[in-house]
Amino acid sequence: MILLNSRFLQAVALLAGTTIGAGMFALPFVFSRAGFLLGTLELAILTFVTIMMNLFYGEVILRTPGRHLLPGFVKMYLGRKWFWIESLSAFVGFAGGLFVYVLLGGVFLANLLGVSITIGRLIFFGVGVFLVLANLKLEVKVNYFLTAFLVLFIIVLSGLALGHFSPANVSVIEPNNIFLPYGIILFSLAGGAVIPELAAFFGDQKRLLKKALIVGTIIPAIVYLFFTLGVVGATGFSTTPEALEGLRSLLGRPLFFLGNAIGFLALFTSFIIFGFTFEDILRSDFGFKKFSAWLIFAAIPVALFLLPIRDFVGILNFLGAVAIGVDSIFILWLYRRAQTAGARFPEYALRAPLWAILLFGLLFFLGFAAPFLS
Repeated sequence: MILLNSRFLQAVALLAGTTIGAGMFALPFVFSRAGFLLGTLELAILTFVTIMMNLFYGEVILRTPGRHLLPGFVKMYLGRKWFWIESLSAFVGFAGGLFVYVLLGGVFLANLLGVSITIGRLIFFGVGVFLVLANLKLEVKVNYFLTAFLVLFIIVLSGLALGHFSPANVSVIEPNNIFLPYGIILFSLAGGAVIPELAAFFGDQKRLLKKALIVGTIIPAIVYLFFTLGVVGATGFSTTPEALEGLRSLLGRPLFFLGNAIGFLALFTSFIIFGFTFEDILRSDFGFKKFSAWLIFAAIPVALFLLPIRDFVGILNFLGAVAIGVDSIFILWLYRRAQTAGARFPEYALRAPLWAILLFGLLFFLGFAAPFLS
């Protein structure tokens, strides 16, 4: 009966739709370099880890009265010093994510419109920041249908790519590149910023949050696996960093057009959600007014474009391993602190042992080195 609950499905779609973004298009490239089987193993492990992080964060939210975002929870439970450290991590994560969405989304839009990449990026950025300024949020029901269509189109495109599948393309294992997929996978699965909104959305049905977090994290992982299998199975070591260019000669222009439409839709919706969430942090946890928060949000991609950085795979790898890693360590700490200091009885409680918390923390701590070893 839970799966038929419309609010449950809408919440799952919101989490899955937020999660599916730029990282998906970098996964085939890093899987082709590390080996599909090795990449799949890392995806399975990190999907489980991400589910647990989302559940820990969800429990912190349920134990705390009022509405807060991650920096606000850190200030409340851990103090002002740690608040500034988490704020820096959140700023780097959001800034890098917004930059990558414009960087890659502009390429997809340029391919769709037949314009230069620079023009494509300007249009992507201009329309995106305007929608955030106008406060034109996607209604949850609209997001539900967009996510459903997005997943369907990705499956169709991946299925067509599998028509060119070669077992030799997925049988290679390159142990020297074992660390390469780590940061990309973590970033690809990161949708936790929307969990406070999910908790508020459930209202008096917060008991459904736990299952929504599990299902909403598993769906992107399955989509990623299917998409990566299709692309790497077809193009092998010739897989391009954004995945789609290497498929052009195999699938033809109409399907290449479809692929770019999927890419644009995935990145544009994520850009809008990222923008609203970043604005929300600036307003809720830093006290900025609406327009001031919007100016900061809009200025970040412009400032980063002045730097000579265009390697979106490298950016995603760093953001996943470092920014998401720092956020995850704070979530583990918050989970332990909220168990004793939380002022509200949660709708679910995990009761994770200390050794498990420390093991997760060690993984993220060691993962900081991944971008420098790949």
